[in-house]
Amino acid sequence: MVEKEHKENITAFFEQMVQYLIAKDTEALAALYHIPTVFVDEGEKKICANREEICAKLAAIMRSSSFCATSHFEFFVSHSVKLSEALYFIQVVWDWKDSAGNLVVNRMTSYTLQQSSNGHFDIVVSVADGSNLDVKS
Repeated sequence: MVEKEHKENITAFFEQMVQYLIAKDTEALAALYHIPTVFVDEGEKKICANREEICAKLAAIMRSSSFCATSHFEFFVSHSVKLSEALYFIQVVWDWKDSAGNLVVNRMTSYTLQQSSNGHFDIVVSVADGSNLDVKS
């Protein structure tokens, strides 16, 4: 189980992610990811070995028709487990909504987060469920 303090920090991490998603700020969003990072989506695995590759992957997601139709992101941390002193497994349920509040995408994404000595989290692995986002690299 994850202690209350860490749960609050993890929630704050994803709240910050939402702000970057709304702003469509790939650079700030990419800073939340560890180098290297592994993205798994619909069975495809992509290892991003540098910040530019992470930005390119995030930009491809932002070009998807689903993302373009989204103006609001909601999340719920459905599961969290401390794997080691600095690693956490986190499952997040995401609801992407349009400006009228209609659901565009509902998907679960599992993350492996690494906590640094200064308390900040980085995403090491991101595994998205089978929701099709029409992502074109």
